[in-house]
Amino acid sequence: MSHFLKLFWAPILLLTLLVLSFSCRTAETENVPKEVLIKFKPNTNKSTIDSITKQIGLKEVKKIPQLGVTLYKIQSEMTVQEVIQKFKDNPNIEYIEPNYKYKLD
Repeated sequence: MSHFLKLFWAPILLLTLLVLSFSCRTAETENVPKEVLIKFKPNTNKSTIDSITKQIGLKEVKKIPQLGVTLYKIQSEMTVQEVIQKFKDNPNIEYIEPNYKYKLD
């Protein structure tokens, strides 16, 4: 009976892995130039947020309340990676990351 189960499940497992690897391989990600997503810690007040965003020249584009993040456009000459590097250890920021766009072929 166990031999039968191996013969039955092996092709299903192989087909599942093949589908998953194909779907992962066709997904491409790139980040939107000059945009970052920032999630501030819950106890961060508005004046602190304004000070941080003004320091680098970030302009608020849109709040995404479902995720608790805000999308910002970088108005200064800094790159996305420079902004992230500068503020990733800021105690008021829970996380900061590029604004990725995803494409599926």
